[in-house]
Amino acid sequence: MSQPQRSLLRRALLVGVVALGLVVPMAAQAATPTPTATRVVVDDAGGGPTVVVTAHVASRSGVPTGSVVFFGTDNADPLGPPVPLDATGAASQTVPRNAEFSINPYRAEFTATGSYAGSSGSANLFGESVKMAGQGTILHLGGPGLLRLTVKFAARATYASDGMPAVGETIIFTQRNKARGASGHPEMDPGYVYPVEICRTVVDATGYASCTGTPAMASIITLLTTPSYANHELFPVVESKLLPPIGVG
Repeated sequence: MSQPQRSLLRRALLVGVVALGLVVPMAAQAATPTPTATRVVVDDAGGGPTVVVTAHVASRSGVPTGSVVFFGTDNADPLGPPVPLDATGAASQTVPRNAEFSINPYRAEFTATGSYAGSSGSANLFGESVKMAGQGTILHLGGPGLLRLTVKFAARATYASDGMPAVGETIIFTQRNKARGASGHPEMDPGYVYPVEICRTVVDATGYASCTGTPAMASIITLLTTPSYANHELFPVVESKLLPPIGVG
C-alpha cells in the first residue's frame, strides 16, 4: 500500500471513530479547593488548670465542613481527638493550661471535607484588626400607640489581614461614636457627651453582625439626626465605622 493510500485510510478510520462517538473524553479537571482561614481564641476566664480553646474556620464562600485538632505551642502531640465544626464553622475543646508565656499558646489544624482546603492557625492574645462596612440602619415604630422605637443595626466585618469573615468578633453599635464621643475627653471637657450604646453582637459565619435595640433618645428627630456607629470591641478607638443614615421601616 502506497503512502497516499495509507494516509487516506487513517483519515477514514478517524472519521468513523468520531461518527460512532468513540472518541475518548479528556480527563476531567479537578476543582480547586476553596481557601479557608483558621483562627484560635482562648477563653481563660476561669483561671483554673484548664482553658477553653475555640477555632473559627471561615471562607469567602460558605461555611467550611470538617474537623479541627488542637495542639500546644511547639508540640506535635494533639491535646485531644478531632472536633467537628458546628454549623457556624466553630469547634471548641477544654485543654490543659499552657504554663509557658506565649502570644500564641495554642494552635489548631483544620482538616476539610468536601470542596474546602485545610488550614491552620494559632491563638493571638493581642487580638486582630477588622474592617467594617456599614449596612442599612432601620428605625422601627411599633407597640401600643406606635410609642415603642427600636433600631436595627447591621455591618459586615472582615479581618484586615486577609479579608476573611471576622467570625466571633464582638461589634458594639452606638448612637454617637463609642470611642471618640462627641468631642474632647470626659475628664477635661465639661461639654463632653457620652456615646449611647444600643446593642452588641458577634460576627456570624458569613461575616455579618446585626442586632436590634431600644434607643434612649427622646424624639424621632433626634434619632434620625444623630450619627450611628459600629465599633470593634477590641480596638474601638481606631476601629469604628459611621453607619448609613437611619431609615424608617
